Order: sequence, then C-alpha cells, then structure tokens
Amino acid sequence: MKRFVEAADEKSIWSIKKYMNSKPTQHYIPTINDTVTTNEEKAAQLREVLLPALASLPQADTSDITATHIYPEPVPCNLIVTKQQLKRAVGKIAPDKAPGPDEITNRILKKNITNLQAHLLTLAQACINTGYFPSTFKKTLTVVLRKPNKPDYTKPNAYRPIALECTIGKILESIITELLSYLIETHDLLPANHFGGRPQRTTEDAMMILTENVYRSWKQREIFSVIFMDVAGAFNNVHHNRLIHNMKQRRIPTQLVKLAQSFLTGRTT
Repeated sequence: MKRFVEAADEKSIWSIKKYMNSKPTQHYIPTINDTVTTNEEKAAQLREVLLPALASLPQADTSDITATHIYPEPVPCNLIVTKQQLKRAVGKIAPDKAPGPDEITNRILKKNITNLQAHLLTLAQACINTGYFPSTFKKTLTVVLRKPNKPDYTKPNAYRPIALECTIGKILESIITELLSYLIETHDLLPANHFGGRPQRTTEDAMMILTENVYRSWKQREIFSVIFMDVAGAFNNVHHNRLIHNMKQRRIPTQLVKLAQSFLTGRTT
C-alpha cells in the first residue's frame, strides 16, 4: 500500500482517496508521556488527567450551609409538561449525533415521536412530580477526542472527554432546562447583568454593556478596571451541595431542586 501511494499520479490518487473513504482507519493515540503504550495504560492515563478523582479536587468552603438554614419561599408555578414542550425538545436534537449506551439514536426518536409521545410525556411528568431522574439515564459512555491543532498529541491534555448520554435522558434534560429557564426569566431570579445560559442574551450584548461602562467612566475622567477569569473545568468541578443551596436561595421549586440533586447523584461512565 505504501509503494502504491508513493507511485500515485494525478489519476490514480483519486482511486486511493476512494479506497480510504470506503475503509476508514481506526483513530490512533500515540504513546502518552513517552512511557504509556498499551490501550489499557492509555485509558488509565487519560482517565486520571481528564476525569480526576473527587478527592484530588480543591475542597469548597460550605460552612455556611447548615441543616437549620432558612430558605425563602419557592416561586409559585404549575409544573405541567405539555406536548409542545416535548415537541420542542425533540425538535432541537440533531438526528445523527452519536447515541449513548442504549444505542437509540436521535433519528429514531424524531421518526417515532407520534408513537412515543404519550410515553415520554408520562415519563417526564413522573420525573418532575417525584423529583427523581432515572438511574438508567445516568450511565454514560465517555470517548476521548483530539483537541484540534495541538502541537503534541503525546500529552493527555491535548485530548478532551465527551460523554455520550442516552437519548431519552437528553430529552428529559431539555424539558427540565426549559422549565428552569422560564421560571428564571418570569420571576427575575438572576441578576440583570447575568448573561450566560440565558435566552436572547448574547456575548455581543455583554460586550456592548462593558464598552458603554468604559466610555461612561472615561467621560467622568475615571479609571475602569475589568477582571477576566477563565475557570478550568467549570462544569466538571461544580460543587453539588453549593449548587443545590444556590437553587434553593434563588427560590427554585422544590421538585426541580430534588430533580437536580437526583440528576447529580450516582452517575457513572
């Protein structure tokens, strides 16, 4: 094969391309850190770097979260899942994304939503009513992908883990996220200058407000200081007890708080 490629001309090179497209080669991870060679050792090394044990993470100060802490009254709401919400959740998913451990693709859900609608509605409503996220949807399959344009792929940090979830679980997550977003915007549960993860609020909006504040300070002959922080592993390292505490402080309904707590408990990959 090597000699054939070396001898290829402007015509035969297209035959090689056709052959390569029809017979994809397996992705290859080179020797890690000049010592790790076997697939088992590579997996262990990548797992240690990309998915560190909880014991190795910095400990958060949760001394202010006590059993006697008094939380404000949750906002009033009617947590009923509608057909329109379900259709929006299914409509958002890309049909050909890689499936999770159940091997059910998004395309199957989209093609059979008419037959599955009643069952999915019952499941979503039961999750909200009980504050329980099914354990079968908390099992994921983690694959390791190369970060683009990295100079050295023998280093574990040149890769990133991607968790493939069960597709029905992602539908439930989308419905719950929409409910949370609706409550947050309806009852003003977040500060006005919070832009991340909110509808109709873009990076451009945030930069425009920042620019206007800078200009306003300049007009008053003042100095405007800005601090930019890039939090490493922000989502992976969220402290669960702190998150649940903050949700209660923000007056999120009890069922959704319990559901978030269930979602974060007992996850495996």
